[in-house]
Amino acid sequence: MSNFATDWATLFRALTDLSLLALALTHGLNGVRTMVLDFGLSQRGRQFLSLILLMLGIVGFSSGVYGFLPLLFTP
Repeated sequence: MSNFATDWATLFRALTDLSLLALALTHGLNGVRTMVLDFGLSQRGRQFLSLILLMLGIVGFSSGVYGFLPLLFTP
């Protein structure tokens, strides 16, 4: 007997959770960027801020993916 339905449900839940994580990170980091830009940064400062926040987002999303790996690969 196969656990096909449970496997798909687990995969769907993990993908839903990871997409919510990506949206929450994007929303939060964009809000931080908007608040810092209100202080009037130069063009180079804006680029640096965007790069730093992008790297923070990638690290945050990667750690979230790492947290979901046991859910996807449990026997």
